[in-house]
Amino acid sequence: MKMTVSSKDKKKDKKLRESEKQYRDIFENLLVGVCILDPESNYIDVNDAWIRIIGYSREELLGMNVKDILYPEDREKSARYFRKLADEGAYRSYEGRVITKGGDVRWIEVDSNAIVEDGEVVGSRDIIHDITERKKVEGALWESEERCRTIVEQSPISMQIMDSEGHVIMVNRAWEKLWGVSLDDLGDYTVLKDKQLKELGLMPYIKRGFSGEYAFIPAAEYDVQKTLGKGRTRWVQAHIYPVTDERGGIRNVVLMHEDITERKQAEDELRKSEERVRLMISEVKDYAILMLDPDGNVTSWNDGAQRIKGYRAEEIIGKHFSRFYTKKDIKSGKPDRALKMAAEKGRFEDEEWRVRKDGSQFMANVVITAIRDQDNRLIGFSKVVQDITERKQAEETLRESEARHRTLVESSTDAIISIDEKGTITLWNEAAENILGYSRDETIDKKLDLIIPEKYREQHRKGIKRFLRTEHPKIIGKTIELEAKRKDGKIIPIGLSLSAFKEEGKYVLTGIIRDVTERKQRVEALLRSSQIQIALNKLLQISLEDISLNAMLEKVIDHLTSISWLTVEQKGSIFLVEEDPNMLVLKAQKGLPKPLQTVCAQVPFGRCICGRAAMSGKIEFVDRVEVHHDNKYKGIPPHGHYCVPLLSAGKVLGVINIYLTKGHIRDERETEFLGAVADVLVGIVQRKRAEERLKLSLSELEAVCIIDRHIIQNLELSALLRFIVTRAKELTGSDVAFFGFIEDNVISYRTFLGIRTKAFKELELEKDRGVGWFACIDRYPVIVNNYYTDTRLVDPPYDIVKKEGLKSFLALPFMSAKDEPLGILYVANRKDVKFTEEQSTMLYTFAEQSALAVEHARLFEETKRAYEKLKSLDELKSDVISNVSHELRTPITIAGSAIELARLEKDPRERNKFLALALKSLVRQNVIVENLIEAASLERGMKAFRPSAIDLRPIIDEVFSEFKPVFTKEKIGVAINLEEDLPDVSADPEQLKHALRTLVNNAIKFNKIGGRLTCTAKAKDDMVEVCISDTGIGIPGDKFTKIFDRLYQLDSSTKRTYGGIGMGLSIAKEIIEVHGGKITVESEVGKGSRFCFTIPIFKKGGD
Repeated sequence: MKMTVSSKDKKKDKKLRESEKQYRDIFENLLVGVCILDPESNYIDVNDAWIRIIGYSREELLGMNVKDILYPEDREKSARYFRKLADEGAYRSYEGRVITKGGDVRWIEVDSNAIVEDGEVVGSRDIIHDITERKKVEGALWESEERCRTIVEQSPISMQIMDSEGHVIMVNRAWEKLWGVSLDDLGDYTVLKDKQLKELGLMPYIKRGFSGEYAFIPAAEYDVQKTLGKGRTRWVQAHIYPVTDERGGIRNVVLMHEDITERKQAEDELRKSEERVRLMISEVKDYAILMLDPDGNVTSWNDGAQRIKGYRAEEIIGKHFSRFYTKKDIKSGKPDRALKMAAEKGRFEDEEWRVRKDGSQFMANVVITAIRDQDNRLIGFSKVVQDITERKQAEETLRESEARHRTLVESSTDAIISIDEKGTITLWNEAAENILGYSRDETIDKKLDLIIPEKYREQHRKGIKRFLRTEHPKIIGKTIELEAKRKDGKIIPIGLSLSAFKEEGKYVLTGIIRDVTERKQRVEALLRSSQIQIALNKLLQISLEDISLNAMLEKVIDHLTSISWLTVEQKGSIFLVEEDPNMLVLKAQKGLPKPLQTVCAQVPFGRCICGRAAMSGKIEFVDRVEVHHDNKYKGIPPHGHYCVPLLSAGKVLGVINIYLTKGHIRDERETEFLGAVADVLVGIVQRKRAEERLKLSLSELEAVCIIDRHIIQNLELSALLRFIVTRAKELTGSDVAFFGFIEDNVISYRTFLGIRTKAFKELELEKDRGVGWFACIDRYPVIVNNYYTDTRLVDPPYDIVKKEGLKSFLALPFMSAKDEPLGILYVANRKDVKFTEEQSTMLYTFAEQSALAVEHARLFEETKRAYEKLKSLDELKSDVISNVSHELRTPITIAGSAIELARLEKDPRERNKFLALALKSLVRQNVIVENLIEAASLERGMKAFRPSAIDLRPIIDEVFSEFKPVFTKEKIGVAINLEEDLPDVSADPEQLKHALRTLVNNAIKFNKIGGRLTCTAKAKDDMVEVCISDTGIGIPGDKFTKIFDRLYQLDSSTKRTYGGIGMGLSIAKEIIEVHGGKITVESEVGKGSRFCFTIPIFKKGGD
């Protein structure tokens, strides 16, 4: 429908133009085009931005109709747009083209708001965006599918492209980022069937896009999770654009989203902030804060208003504010004038008498402020009222007693100083002379800069200028702390209370100054005391933690060097006195370089700064190390120290060492604090050590109980020793533990835990050698914390111990019931960990109990072994008697029978055979008797040993010649292979022959008819090895060691078959070992045996 213009419309038009003037500044400075149209769409007003877009001057545009500049094809659509705007009177948005004065076509986006007066549309206010470039992008977007995809994909604007049915065919990265889903997640989703869009009331805008119109979609909160089952919830507003084909049909629809989530969140925060402000205002008690509507009626009322004026909210809201005025003021129209002035000037302030609910009056400071909406329409007033009755009364009293005031000024103990607007001193009382040192004559008419420190003067001048310019000082009426400069140049802290008043139109600033030096000192002392208490409480908290003493000390030094108010470096250490009462041992450190940790691992009393603190029992302070440092290393930085001794009943327990920057000045407050820390730390160390001693005592009792149980339960020696070694290692936390028995004045190690090398396990220590004998002699535990430097040790096996990697030892003697050394228990460390007297004492009790258990187990083992031996000997005795009787009787019987037959035989040849048999039997008996005599001689030590240089060849030849008839009879092949240049041996020839005969005799006896016997000899290192091999019955492997036992034979069948009493090999073994050699056997059952023995090579000049 067409709009008509009446006289009434013209009046409204005029009123409209007048109301718009107040927006002129904003209107002209906007970056977007703005215009105001009358009902006929003629331009009433335009801003510069629209003039720049369209190219026409303001004079040319005013009165021009919009259709004059519209693109011809868009005029009909524009007409429909304006008709709907006029009919509906609501906000609308429109896109179209215009022709500039220069003939260019430009795309614009118009957001129109109808101007409604008395329910009738009298015009519109349009905001115009030049979207030509955007349209160019949109136009170019569809020129090429590939180019389109590239532009869409790279666009920072979230875009989704749909077909004419509403199916999404493309989305860009910005869209995926916005919603947290991809195109694949959409499936068969269609925007035209989106239930959530319908619920939000947005579907009409969507359908406009699919009907061929551009539409702006207002803001809404959309939850993709609700629609697709995944994704994010975002606040968005959108633009929907149809894309038509050449025939005007809908080809695609583009939906562009603008993410306004953060803006919405900001708006929510703003609303919350406004609510907080409202609540805050309602709780203000010192000011009456109320809101008035444009007519002056009360619309809000806070607690302060109720307190000051006496009305409750329900009593006053809706009532006119004039009831707070006196009748005289109401009659003179003062309330209305106040509102009028506030409306015109924006703010009205007054100080007048006001009336409470109970009729009483009070002096009030009243500020009324006009409140306008975004269109600058007056929507009400805010009113803030302060009861200043007391202040006014004070001012009146002050004026009435000015003389008395001056007396008070002069008698005041606080300095009172006044200055004029130029900063010139006009008042200077006697207290000011006392506090600042200047007399009145030296200060009056002088600048206040005289007492202001240099660094604050410029700030002071700016403050006065700001106050005079704004009359709104920051510090008037407050007490603040500043610094002032005395006549002698000393800077002192002051408390300043500043007031301002006018005399003859000029401001006078008066300051009351108090010297707060003592108070500051008291506050600082209180603060320092609090800080010290907090620091000490932290130390006490550390002391309650369930950690070791060393870990506790690490935490203490870290805490001390991290205290912000303590002017020390982030370095320090704690030393304790341990075994050596005159030696400090480094237990904890922070920031110390490795070289210094090594140098200061142990510090003797009196050495360096820490040692001197321990020696003197006093805090040692140095401000630089060049002169005072004894322990130095390369690259030592300049620094100073506080070294604080830890004292308990005059005894030094350790030292705290704190690092300082070079040139640090000793501060008694710091030394006082460090002394308190030392006292607390003494208690921590003593308590922790007592706890550790208690734990050791409990461990000791536990160990004793366990040992007692093992004494009762375990008589198996090996198992008992394993338990003792394991328990000792656990109790001391050592790296290794082992036990050795003392036999024939030699310590032989037996049970090991943690030992790695074979050489150490095979080590035997003669009397007086090593740590163990040292403990045996003292009959008390011995601690050796450095095996390689301890001078108490005699001929220790350094190489073997070093190869094992051990550094410190604790050896404990095991004494028998007769107080004789039974063995030694050792614990040792590979690390630089020292054993303590507490550990020594604990293990000493452990060793005493263990020694009894070991002695019992050993006696049991020896008794058991003796029983088994007696049992076997008893069995052996019967065999020996039977065997020897048989072996001695058999040759005699054979010889007797052979002689008797020879006596009766007449044939000489047959007689000689019988005589030869008798001789052989007697020789066999002789060998048996010789073996018995040889064994008895060796057993009693009566056999003389006379070694000399012997050539083995004739010895071997002689023995083998003795057996030549036997070789022939038994058809045994003999081979003798002796090494050329065989050296002489050191041997007793007769004993050597006896041993050799035994081996040859056995090789014959246990060989088979037609077998072989081989003899070899060769030099081997410093020995000659002789071997006798046969091809006989062989020996089982489990019998190799037993065949060298006296009276032992393989079995009874062998005895019957081969004869003998089992003495030969045992005698041969003893002969060889007396010579310093060894005898060995190799054999395989059914294939034969090989016996070898070694004899030392004869050395000229040797024994």
